[in-house]
Amino acid sequence: MEKNKIISPYFENGVFAGVRVTLGDEDFVIAPKDYRNGKEMTWPEAMDALKADNLSTWNYRQICLTMAYRKEINDMLIINGGADLRRDYLICEEVGDYCALYYDGFYGFLYWFRKSEDGSSIRPIKNLKNA
Repeated sequence: MEKNKIISPYFENGVFAGVRVTLGDEDFVIAPKDYRNGKEMTWPEAMDALKADNLSTWNYRQICLTMAYRKEINDMLIINGGADLRRDYLICEEVGDYCALYYDGFYGFLYWFRKSEDGSSIRPIKNLKNA
């Protein structure tokens, strides 16, 4: 019996479409590049833009898996022509009315910030469990 890999390349129509992360109840694909060419946005702007484009970004469980496998994910992104995750990224998790979490891809940590602060980059996530 073949063991499923937690981290694997994901292709659509023969083209690299990101890194697939599959573990337990989570099955998602991290896009190969940042959303809107890396344009930084505030948290509300980013969440509205993603929703309008029918996209999403990491939830808390997904970002924890990404942090745990960040070296493997970054290597796979680079090998396949994508951009690594060594930037600050907004995620969809809120911490109260005025704050949200962001992922520091340089060091692999989560931090909180004010939603109204100048933003960070966004990396779209495709949820395969709901697809």
